[in-house]
Amino acid sequence: MKVQLNGKEVTTSAVSLRDLLKEIPDLPEYYAVARNDEIVPRDKLADTPVEDGDVIEVFSFMAGGSC
Repeated sequence: MKVQLNGKEVTTSAVSLRDLLKEIPDLPEYYAVARNDEIVPRDKLADTPVEDGDVIEVFSFMAGGSC
């Protein structure tokens, strides 16, 4: 199936978001995931299905800012 992952179309056989995340090289230690504009709690990643056409964004946390 095809999904949009961080703005790029990818083909995956992942059944759940947890499976999809395993396919991402260099996944940061701290991240958040949104599926079709809805944040998915970490404890729900294994139970959240990946479906054809989903739009998935993985956000990493950064420190910094300006004064």
